[in-house]
Amino acid sequence: MNDAIVSSGEQLSDSQSLLYTYVLAAIGFGLMIGWDIVGLYAPASPLLFYDDITQAFVLCAIGVTAMAIAYVVYIRLSSYILAHCLRFAVIATLCGQAVVLCAFAHMVSDIPMAFDILAWMLFGCSKGAICLVWCAYLSSLPTKHTGIAVGCGGVLGSVLFLCVFAATPLAFSLIGIALLPIASLAVLFLLFKGIPAEKLRADDYRRPLSTLSRSAALSNGAHGAVYGFITFYVCLMGPHAATIVGTSGIIGCFFVVVLMKLAPKLNFDNGIVQRMAQPVIVVGLLLIPFLDGSHLIWCGCLVNMALAFVNIATWGTVSMENHEFHLQPVFRFASRQAPLWVGFAAGAIITTVSSMTAHGSSGPSNVIALALVAVVVVSFSFYGADDSAAKHQLEALMTLDEVPEEDAEGTRSPEAPHGGDARPSFDARCAEVCERYGLSPREREVFALLARGRNAKIIQEELCVSASTAKTHIYRIYRKIGINSQQLLIDTVEGRSDPFGP
Repeated sequence: MNDAIVSSGEQLSDSQSLLYTYVLAAIGFGLMIGWDIVGLYAPASPLLFYDDITQAFVLCAIGVTAMAIAYVVYIRLSSYILAHCLRFAVIATLCGQAVVLCAFAHMVSDIPMAFDILAWMLFGCSKGAICLVWCAYLSSLPTKHTGIAVGCGGVLGSVLFLCVFAATPLAFSLIGIALLPIASLAVLFLLFKGIPAEKLRADDYRRPLSTLSRSAALSNGAHGAVYGFITFYVCLMGPHAATIVGTSGIIGCFFVVVLMKLAPKLNFDNGIVQRMAQPVIVVGLLLIPFLDGSHLIWCGCLVNMALAFVNIATWGTVSMENHEFHLQPVFRFASRQAPLWVGFAAGAIITTVSSMTAHGSSGPSNVIALALVAVVVVSFSFYGADDSAAKHQLEALMTLDEVPEEDAEGTRSPEAPHGGDARPSFDARCAEVCERYGLSPREREVFALLARGRNAKIIQEELCVSASTAKTHIYRIYRKIGINSQQLLIDTVEGRSDPFGP
């Protein structure tokens, strides 16, 4: 009885601590997303008040191109970045302040454009770096509510974007923009305090080939091109339109929260996200040539909501998969983001060039919108939002029998309590069986739930995994122990049955 009370108290304490972690992660992630959105709509933001729209487009396009190139470089540096996350985040945050410093400098006097170009290159590299650090942290969280925390962070980020983007006077807006990444960094420091340093060793992660197929990369690139086009297209309409469209992402992020809440009950993956967003994106682009004035803002909102939904949902699913399958988070996230931002840079550059040559005509933008519809549809037809290959590759990782040495050593069966024949606690008996049969860390979580009588559906919901993943884990556990039913597993824990015993 006393053991049960202590165990219940520890579970309650752990639950409260985890809730605090999720809330703090949502706040810190939201601060980073708010800063990210400001950067996307920079041509119409206080950051570039000193330039005409064409020069502002060029500088922002330079920043996005730098971020796309940086992601390709970060793939190669993924092990180093993972091992030095906080140091990397500090350097990136400081570099990201260059654009704010340039804006303040222009309030006093003109400075050479070379400084602006360098500042925006640093800004692009720093945005990518901070996103990688956040993915590394989110991938360390238990998956049960990670997706919900990410979705809530997206909602908060949209609100913060509105607050700093529309703030007056100009100096207040710039100060708010500068504080977003600094506050996000402060939250990261608090969160990383709870992670043992050894948990971020690159050697302890699996690093499979990128699960993003060529067709999926093409689809990501097409979405990025649409994002680049619609963002710059809206900025052409002025700060008011940029504020409305940028804030509209809050609706897409809210749907992410709802979807992540339902995710344990669905066979949920990025394919579902793509299928849900694709029609909305296509409709929004198709309406652009037939509307004008303020109605175009609503087209922008429609497309932006769908793109925000895809991007934030991808943050959640990638982070949860990284944790579930113990994948190298920096390598995997950079591999997925590189084609997206290469596409964004292409869309941004095309829109910038067309705005320079259009002389007020909407013809080129209409042609680009229709061309992007064709690109998105064609890429989608090749990809088909089918993540089955990626899913099979991830599930194949569960057939590996490797158990990290530190984990095996850390799960030695606790000694029996003092008192001679006192029976070990339930958790101790589970740990003993898990160690005896060499179960992996994830299999031990599933084993504990099976031993308590939970079925596959409940395990799926508890661990926030797909139905096929839960069943694969159960099959692997049964095969390792040499049993074929849950009752035999419970009997093994209770000591009434030992498949390998005499």
